Amino acid sequence: MRVASGLYRVGGISRCRPRQEAATTQQSQSRGRWTSFPQTDLSAMDAAYDKSLRAQVAGLRRRESSRSIDVWRNGRLPESATNFDERALLCLWPQRMMFIGRPGALPLHRHPISVCLVALQAPLRIGTRMAGESLTCLTAIVPAGLSHTLDPSGAPVAVIYNDPDDPYYRRLSPHQGCGLSSLDPDIESSLIVAVRNLYALHQAGHRLRFDDFDFAAGQALGIEPRPPRVDARVEHIVSIIRADIARNHSIQELARRVDLSPSRLQHLFVQEIGVPFRTFRIWIRFRHAVERVGGGDSITSAALDAGFASSSHFSHAFKATFGATAASVLKDAPSRVQIRLIG
Repeated sequence: MRVASGLYRVGGISRCRPRQEAATTQQSQSRGRWTSFPQTDLSAMDAAYDKSLRAQVAGLRRRESSRSIDVWRNGRLPESATNFDERALLCLWPQRMMFIGRPGALPLHRHPISVCLVALQAPLRIGTRMAGESLTCLTAIVPAGLSHTLDPSGAPVAVIYNDPDDPYYRRLSPHQGCGLSSLDPDIESSLIVAVRNLYALHQAGHRLRFDDFDFAAGQALGIEPRPPRVDARVEHIVSIIRADIARNHSIQELARRVDLSPSRLQHLFVQEIGVPFRTFRIWIRFRHAVERVGGGDSITSAALDAGFASSSHFSHAFKATFGATAASVLKDAPSRVQIRLIG
């Protein structure tokens, strides 16, 4: 299989260059598994990917200047469908989470943790507030706290997340400190194929098998061999937050529990976990709310149970974090999105 990839650097940002890769045995085997599914579900995606992806990556790069990167920086992306064309998939493991679907073009948003983006059919276009900083690619690592836009060209995209206090993937750990970049072209193709195959199983209504995805994601992102060592005082604070997610513990209250000043606790928390205290808490609350929706709760009920003041508070925070509205992702589950709790 041919994959459009390769990197070069402009203005401190890694960007994609079309590159032809010979098919490896593993890729051929993955392709065989791919085409073994019903042709009505997969042939169009496979053909679109193989025939046009290289041309799209090259064409988007050539048009970047004429399309005005200012449009991306200011969050005014071209209008595209904001609803999913097919049923999306949202998987939650104890230490990680993954969304696969068609979110449409997303305005400026900022993830509280580092994420990995994976294109399934068409290249991704990522823009930032910084002048001249943009990325056209098939995979991307977006660091925590980076305000960015995302245009997946109307195609499906996968977003892979870590829990910050117990990271599963090493490259998504908040301690990595990397900038906006793509995965190595020698390993990204296997991850793309594995995600496409998983999504195809989901769309065909088959039982999901995660072995190939887990292997490819582990190769691409690295797996933490053991939980990172955390200062006992910070570990205690994390356990307090997780035990009572809905409670708004003040930093002063928590600092007293571990005999630290509020400023020292905040500094130590970032040093040990990699993200600020409030950022960590809102991520845990998002996870909890999604789990409750997956269990059958309404969005409003799940948001309140997770500690958000109201459904509007949850919706505002959700859009600022993920770029899409909570309703567009979670409403009418499981008819529009299947939420899988794994492990």
